[in-house]
Amino acid sequence: MKFTIFSTLLLLDPSTSFLTPMPAFSRTTATRTFLVEPKGSDAFVALVEEDKGAVKQVRDLPTPLRKFASVATIPLSAAAGFLMTPSRRVVASAVGSVVSGVGGVVVKSKLDDVAEKAAKGAVARLLMDKGIDDCSPNDIEQIGADFGVENNEWATIKTSVYTRYLLSMLRSCESKTTEAAELTRLADVLGLSSLDVGEAHYEASTSIYKDHVMWTTSAALDDVDDPDRKTVDKLLYLSERVFKQEETDEAYNYEMMRVGKVFGLSLNEVPGRVGLVAKPFYDRALMSSRTKIDQVSSDMLSRARTFIGIEDSEAMSMHLSAYTAEVRELLKVDGAQDASACTLDDAAREKLSKLKGILQIDDLQAQRAVESETIPLYRACVADVLKEASSEDAGSLSSLVAKLAIRQNDLDISGEAAEKALADAVQANMNDKFALACQYARVNNIEGTTEIVRQTLNFKSAVFNLLRKISTEVGEDGDAVLESIYFGSVGAYGEGVKERPLIYKQFLTSKLAANGNTLNEVDYDELEEIKKMFDVPAMDASLVFKNVVGPTLRDVIESTTKDILDLPRSNADIMAVVDGLRIPADTLKEFSLDVFRTRIRAAADSAEGGLISDDQSKGLEALRELFGFSPSDVKSIVTATLGPAYSTAVVESMGETGIISEMYIKGLEDLKGRLLLTDETAQSIKMSAFADKFAPMCAELVKTMETKPEDKKEDAGNLAAKSPEEQFQEDALALIEFLKGNNIATKEENGTEEVIEKQMVKKTEKQMVKKMVKKIVQKPMDTGIMQNIEVEEEVEEEEDVEVEVEEEVTKSVPSYKYNFPMTAQSVSAISDEKATAAYRQFIVNSFQAKEPLATKYAEAGDELGMALGLDDVELNKVKGGIGATIFDNYFSNAMKDKVEMDQQDFMFLTQIQERLGFSDDIVERLLVSSQKNLLSKEIERLFSAGTKIEPSAVAAVVNKAELMDINLNRDLGVDDDRLGRMFSIQVMGGIEGGDITATNGGDKIGEICEGLGIAADVGERRLEALVKDRAKRMVTNIASDVARGNDERAMKDLPIFLSYASFAGGEDLGLKVAENVRDKIVAVYESATFGQTGSAEMVELLKKSLN
Repeated sequence: MKFTIFSTLLLLDPSTSFLTPMPAFSRTTATRTFLVEPKGSDAFVALVEEDKGAVKQVRDLPTPLRKFASVATIPLSAAAGFLMTPSRRVVASAVGSVVSGVGGVVVKSKLDDVAEKAAKGAVARLLMDKGIDDCSPNDIEQIGADFGVENNEWATIKTSVYTRYLLSMLRSCESKTTEAAELTRLADVLGLSSLDVGEAHYEASTSIYKDHVMWTTSAALDDVDDPDRKTVDKLLYLSERVFKQEETDEAYNYEMMRVGKVFGLSLNEVPGRVGLVAKPFYDRALMSSRTKIDQVSSDMLSRARTFIGIEDSEAMSMHLSAYTAEVRELLKVDGAQDASACTLDDAAREKLSKLKGILQIDDLQAQRAVESETIPLYRACVADVLKEASSEDAGSLSSLVAKLAIRQNDLDISGEAAEKALADAVQANMNDKFALACQYARVNNIEGTTEIVRQTLNFKSAVFNLLRKISTEVGEDGDAVLESIYFGSVGAYGEGVKERPLIYKQFLTSKLAANGNTLNEVDYDELEEIKKMFDVPAMDASLVFKNVVGPTLRDVIESTTKDILDLPRSNADIMAVVDGLRIPADTLKEFSLDVFRTRIRAAADSAEGGLISDDQSKGLEALRELFGFSPSDVKSIVTATLGPAYSTAVVESMGETGIISEMYIKGLEDLKGRLLLTDETAQSIKMSAFADKFAPMCAELVKTMETKPEDKKEDAGNLAAKSPEEQFQEDALALIEFLKGNNIATKEENGTEEVIEKQMVKKTEKQMVKKMVKKIVQKPMDTGIMQNIEVEEEVEEEEDVEVEVEEEVTKSVPSYKYNFPMTAQSVSAISDEKATAAYRQFIVNSFQAKEPLATKYAEAGDELGMALGLDDVELNKVKGGIGATIFDNYFSNAMKDKVEMDQQDFMFLTQIQERLGFSDDIVERLLVSSQKNLLSKEIERLFSAGTKIEPSAVAAVVNKAELMDINLNRDLGVDDDRLGRMFSIQVMGGIEGGDITATNGGDKIGEICEGLGIAADVGERRLEALVKDRAKRMVTNIASDVARGNDERAMKDLPIFLSYASFAGGEDLGLKVAENVRDKIVAVYESATFGQTGSAEMVELLKKSLN
């Protein structure tokens, strides 16, 4: 590391630096008292005194001896002889101090110690005599060479000198700006490395710890002004300045951490301690900047920060503090008797402008610093203006505005800051008045509360007038803008929660007492202003107002409406009170509703069963109109009071069946009007009554469903007793009739449907019609002359004749379905699980019923499901399950002996479809599912029968699958193993039975693969393996039989083998047969078939196959 010395930065004249000269002083510590201030160079004096004798001894030695003595042990006699040569008396006198008397030898280490001690003193002498700045590293190194000190020892000597210098500096706890530069220069002159300097500071820290920390109390070490604490901080500061020259941050952190650790400080804590020393230096520099502003620049301050060790972030805070202090000094605040005299004149502003540039403070920061000192002065002026503006003898508003403007200009305050100061002052004044009002309100001092509120209103009004004069550019909504800026919420958050409504109440009470229980427009406006000004919650204010004026309002309403059969024609008396008290419409409505509730209850209580008379009904209707209420306004009151009577009437009208007959419907309609019920309310009451009736019916249905036949033993002798199934069906239909009969279930259009109707139509058709026609014929006369005579003759002719005929016409008509807003589940009568079970039971029972009940049940099925609370998805799920079971059972029996469905099967499916209301798509899906189940069962029986599987059985299953368009693997999950077996069984049966030959093999095998869903290439591989394996097995059996002479048995297998050989053309069978065995087999077959047709060809095929 290269150490460079920092020139002392002088902001003033060179003699003052950052510090004024330190006078001699006397300070008492735990150890010493100083009459003269200690300094680092004191160490040189001490070292010279300590090493004075050693320097003389070593310097008096001849150079050859010093060099020789530095490398060897010298015999005593030789040394003495050498030393005591002529003209060496001085040297001889020194021999006594370097000759050892032990063993008769001169010990080298003794001489070395003296040389090293002498060298240290020589270094100190040189530095003391010439001064650090005038010494060079070469001067120092020459001393080491002169005294013959080894390199390692030489570095230790120099480090020791540095350490002594540092400790001498630390004898004074007061820091100087030049000390760090001195240390840097000393290390450079001594030629110390970074490690040497770090070691010196570490050694110094351990020494300081022992002398100033180890036996010092914690309280003293926590006191920043304690000498021991200041000594530690000084060491930390000097170390930080010296280590800052390190080439890397890692090296700096390491050395600082070592020193800090001695005092129990972490690396993060050290900068704070260093700052305690560095900041006062910079504070003095800033003070110099203020006093000698024309001689200082921002660059000079920057160099000062670098020299002292002040970070830019810390410097800015110090700059702002210095700037603020200068503002305060220029204002002459301290010691001023009249605050109004404190101003910033042009010279002050010019100086602040220069200082702002030197300190590199931006405009906003500067403005805030100025205003931190000027705003309090401005507030004093604001307070005076507000006081004068709100006084009874207030002066001209223009003069007050001018006074504020002049003061604002004198103090160089921005418009925004001035506005905030004024707003804060207004708010503080309002808060003070509010606090006083709260005190009066708490003790129920109505007079005191009213007076404070009055003062507050006057103050706000006066301030508003002043603000309007000040703020000339607030726009159309000027007052609203001023309100938002200057009049916020009075009191702190949560303060006066209970008192705010009390203040409002006491002021209201005072107003009513003063004005004869009335409120004029001004009074009302003041009350509204109080609510806003004191943040009285709207709900609390409304409640207070009702409590105060309520009794008066209630009295007039009750007296006016005491007899509902003799009501006044108008509500003039009521409105007179309302207008006089400025009662809000909602308050009037609330009290009127309360009185209406009282009147209608009285009428209901006086009528039997709550069925009020027509006169009472008309009176209540008139009362409603007098109050100006709509039917919806009194709906809840009427429903709660008269609704129970209507509900009782509805229940009584239902009777045992639960269905209201036509004879009662008209009466209920009239009763609804008499009881002042709206259509909606009446319908709601009826639905509630229906639900109360419907719920037990649903519960009874479930109970019947769960009744078992053995539970009906007590009715065994009663032939007319219904079975549980019959009773269940009857109860289910009763549910539907209940909902339909009471118009709970509504009929809605559900698309269209096609219907066939018979009607008479007129048509024109060709018919043969008999008619009389006239014609001329000749007849002979008596005279024998032919005469033309007209005669009529009946003839048949084809004519267009209009006739009426009966024809079937297909029409598209609307389709309807019932919607069930009330269900068993909506009234919480049964669970979804029970509803599903009941619907399933009804459908199952429907299949067992006979006509005409069967048709009736079929039509009611879906309606029951919806009445129970099931949706279309749940209905189809239940029907689908039932349909699937029926289809499976039917097909299991009907399709045993046939592959295709006949007419009877289709008739059965059509019947099921109609019963369950299935669409064609659903029937098709169920049909396919049943077919798959049937086929799966057949395949399972085929492989689990335990007997030989015949090719015909496999073919029958495959044929059914093809006809049903079912893929065995994809649709039924038949695995590859079973498909392979089915392939092998069919192929073996075909080849061995002669159906599959070499001629038709390709087509036959292809059909088998297609039927089983096997790929062609897979089929080819399976066929090749099958043929070879089967041929090999046959040949093995045949060879064994021939060898044992069992020719008859061999002849049973030979035709089978020849069928495979013929299929393969006698080639590629992969057979290996011994020649003698082959000949025996051929001989047996030739002998057994001799003379038969085709025998010769078979013999040749056999020979070819076995080769």
